[in-house]
Amino acid sequence: MPGTALTLRVLMFIGATAALPITVLFGFMAIEEGVPSNFVFPLATGVYGVTSLVLALVAGRRHPAVRWSVLAFHILALVLLLWNMPLVADASGEAPPLGRYPFFFTLACAILAALPATGRYYDRPPTPAGGHPLPPGYGPGRLPQR
Repeated sequence: MPGTALTLRVLMFIGATAALPITVLFGFMAIEEGVPSNFVFPLATGVYGVTSLVLALVAGRRHPAVRWSVLAFHILALVLLLWNMPLVADASGEAPPLGRYPFFFTLACAILAALPATGRYYDRPPTPAGGHPLPPGYGPGRLPQR
């Protein structure tokens, strides 16, 4: 696995492990307050955390659909974060500094998923542990023909 794909996968695990406890914390706070609109943030964070965790687990498989799923997920997250920034802006019109961290984190993940090295890794078929493709007639569960 090239460094870009490995870094992307690690960042997705970090994002998921950060999002899930935040979901639980803010979910309990929303339950305590009892206001239905307060459930939006924990719900969105929970969906991000679970989806990021599932995609990070699947990211080890070398298939183009995995890469495009990861890229589409991060682009959608970027769009939602950009849409949300004006909604959380303070009186001065600027988004709070902590609101920028998820945006730049997701931007880094989207860039890593879009890099050509990551695309080459997911577009190639997997090779055996030795690094050389198997000759015809050999493979998992196949004996050579005589």
